[in-house]
Amino acid sequence: MTLSSHKNQAETPNNKIETRSDILPVHIANYFLWRAKKEGVKDITPLKLVKLVYFTYAWYYAVYNQKLFAEKIEAWQYGPVVPSIYHEFKSFGNNTIDRYAINFDPRVGEITKPIITKEDDEIIYTVNAVWKSYGNMDGWTLSKITHEGKNSPWKSAYIQGENNEIDLNLMLQRANQAIVKYRDVIAQ
Repeated sequence: MTLSSHKNQAETPNNKIETRSDILPVHIANYFLWRAKKEGVKDITPLKLVKLVYFTYAWYYAVYNQKLFAEKIEAWQYGPVVPSIYHEFKSFGNNTIDRYAINFDPRVGEITKPIITKEDDEIIYTVNAVWKSYGNMDGWTLSKITHEGKNSPWKSAYIQGENNEIDLNLMLQRANQAIVKYRDVIAQ
């Protein structure tokens, strides 16, 4: 299934949503950082990166009816947040991120830079579609997009001082709208 041929899907009692167990949010974040570096894009701030990872999660869920990773998406003051990505890069503040996220495996004493691979066709297709649609926008614009509309998944979950999980069905509805809106951009 491609983004241009996706169907609206929603979680029902008989339709349990699966979660990819082999992907972490840092895989997606590092791919965006790699792509930005490759294209000479220098405005990847923590705010922008968190929103790009969020959009990828939502779009992947809308197209493949599967959660991209197990970590929950939370409603924070400036929009949806993947907490691990925020904490990994928060030291950059409003500045451009200049390094990849790393993982340390204490069992083997190895440090790795996790990133999605060429074999992850569905993920790469989704990440590239999100990049084409939102990669030229700054973090504040992306944050504003997540706040728009009375049915905003963020708006429905956000309560100041709480980090509530964003409802998947609302995320699905918003992602479906965005995929339709950016269909021509994605096809290029």
